[in-house]
Amino acid sequence: MSLFTKLFYLSSSVNKPLENYFTEIVVCFLHHNQDILIAWLKSYSIIIEDNYSNIKVLSQERYKNEKSIIDIQIELSNGIDTDLIFIESKIGAKDPNNNLKKYAEILRSLPNIRHRILIYITRKDDPKDEIKVYTSNLLPQVSFYSLKWQDFYEFLNEHEADSLKPDTLKIEILKFMEKKEMSKNKELVESRAGIIPRPSLLNLGVQFSLHPASDVLSFRFCSCEYNRGSFHEL
Repeated sequence: MSLFTKLFYLSSSVNKPLENYFTEIVVCFLHHNQDILIAWLKSYSIIIEDNYSNIKVLSQERYKNEKSIIDIQIELSNGIDTDLIFIESKIGAKDPNNNLKKYAEILRSLPNIRHRILIYITRKDDPKDEIKVYTSNLLPQVSFYSLKWQDFYEFLNEHEADSLKPDTLKIEILKFMEKKEMSKNKELVESRAGIIPRPSLLNLGVQFSLHPASDVLSFRFCSCEYNRGSFHEL
């Protein structure tokens, strides 16, 4: 069990806010690993340059008389211009209250900002095409991106694989994401629950199977005793 999983279950809160808990972990990690933050944002072309001299990663920032709370706020400054990113994180739920529109309006209203960016990152795919259209029509324009935590996991995993030495904090985050189903496509897992069991037509006495039977039967065999990686399929 990962360190963050243990701490999560040891929390005294009855209704443990997973989204807030994980947000604080990510904010701490990105604050101390700003090179990874920049590389992650560039991997989606959310930003292009990387010559920022001042980077701030904040959590639970409040706006509009403290009624609107931004999960993650990233300020990127090169000494002349400032880019501002709001990140709305959802793990167990979607955005039913139009928070994204409110956050886009807040971004639009803030002065002295060069690029205004709103990121919506979820465990379950939720592209929010209507929000992308809405933000593109704002003046000043707000750029909208819909991402999944699975993609963040894959990015961190690849980064760790390329590292010269293990990063304990990064590894613990990856373990926690695996435990909380943020490391794989949750839609594929959930869709398996909808598969209708059916009996095999070859033998009416066999047990029902939870997995769909293939319409084509295939056999694979090794062509050489000493070449175990070579197979032929019939």
